[in-house]
Amino acid sequence: MIGRLQELGYDLSVAEVEERVAGESMGRPHIAAALAQKGLVPSAEEAFNKLLSRGRAAYIPRAKVPPARAIKIILAAGGVPVLAHPGLSGADSIIRELIDEGLQGIEAYYPWHDPISTNYYLELAARHNLVVTGGSDFHGPQGGSHAELGACQVSEAELNMLLRRAKSLGKNK
Repeated sequence: MIGRLQELGYDLSVAEVEERVAGESMGRPHIAAALAQKGLVPSAEEAFNKLLSRGRAAYIPRAKVPPARAIKIILAAGGVPVLAHPGLSGADSIIRELIDEGLQGIEAYYPWHDPISTNYYLELAARHNLVVTGGSDFHGPQGGSHAELGACQVSEAELNMLLRRAKSLGKNK
């Protein structure tokens, strides 16, 4: 996207955007903030409206990796593949297939999972020996996160299961 912005005449470098990342994954919110801070657009919101949203001049769609392929890549790296917020993503129909591919965990605790969904994913995890994770989907102060950092928590036992699984998978790398 930064390259596309440069082609469109916006004087913005990767280094200038990286300054705003602070350990996060660089994304469109960081680019929008950099554009606004440099005065190249009136606001980050305007950067999205004019340049960075789908169908706009500098929008570039994310490369998508099929879930089964992502699982294989994560396992090959010694990581623990976990399905994030399945209730939001509508992935229920492929969870069994993903387990067969090597899925190791499921995010049961998520701010927008209702209690019935949370219990469903907890039971699914227990039935298939999946680790249980939780997350707020917090993407940093500029990330338009869904909930505050720490809004979802896992128990110490669930954390320990994840750590044991990570250690076990890391040895198999």
